[in-house]
Order: sequence, then structure tokens, then C-alpha cells
Amino acid sequence: MYRTILLAFDESHDGRDALVQAQAVGAACGSTVHLVAIVDSPERILTVEGGASSFVNQGIEAQAVLDEAVRQLTGSGCAAMSKLNYRKPAEQIMLAAAEIGADLIIVGRRAQGALARYFNGLADRSTLPQLPCSVLVVAQSERTQAA
Repeated sequence: MYRTILLAFDESHDGRDALVQAQAVGAACGSTVHLVAIVDSPERILTVEGGASSFVNQGIEAQAVLDEAVRQLTGSGCAAMSKLNYRKPAEQIMLAAAEIGADLIIVGRRAQGALARYFNGLADRSTLPQLPCSVLVVAQSERTQAA
């Protein structure tokens, strides 16, 4: 049924829940799972945590997370590949879905953060008619709700 799946992915608990669902659907359907992560900028950004500041390259960190997720999927027998895109999450997800001919887009759901921005952008009235395929919004697992 679903041969080509696009998973909008980040390292959040909700992103991990979506990864588990993509793995299950991909294995059941013999699909290829294409993971896409979208970060704000390819440039280094200044972050402040616990009173210390440092420069972080979001792209390098996101690619490492994508690589780990691809290893998890391929280790379970799913065909998987990843791509890192920048800026405008809803637009990038639609472009990636069209580019790969996605049959299904999978996103996690949470009140705040990157995946919520993906979903909010995808759920916009002006965007919904443009979606090239079905969308699965993964509900929070019991583990995620407890965290």
C-alpha cells in the first residue's frame, strides 16, 4: 500500500515515536523510508545552556541524528535514507514528498517544537490541498506522555 514513506524527523521523544511507527509501517508494507530533518540554518548558532554559551552547527547535529535513525531502520530490515533540509519546514516537507513520490508522510505530534511546527505548517488550510499524499500524525506514546 505505502511504497515510499517520508518521515519528518527530529531527536525529540515525539520524533522517536514517529520513527517507531515509520519502522512498523515500512516493514509491513515493504516500503522505503525517507527521513528528512529540517533545521533553521546551515550556519553555526550561539546557544546558551546552564550559563555556558557555545556555537553549535545544527546541520551537523541533525545529520548525526538522521544517520542513527537510518541505522536503526536498516538494522530492522527497512530500506532507509536521509536528507537534511533548511528553513521553512512545511514547504521543505512538501517538496521532499513530491521529489520522492511519497505515498505517506509521517510526523510526530507535540505541543511545541520542530515537529509541531512541521504539523502546524502542514495543517494550514492553504497547505492541505497541496499535499501530495496522506499524512499520519503519530500520537504520543505512553512513554512520551510520562516524560
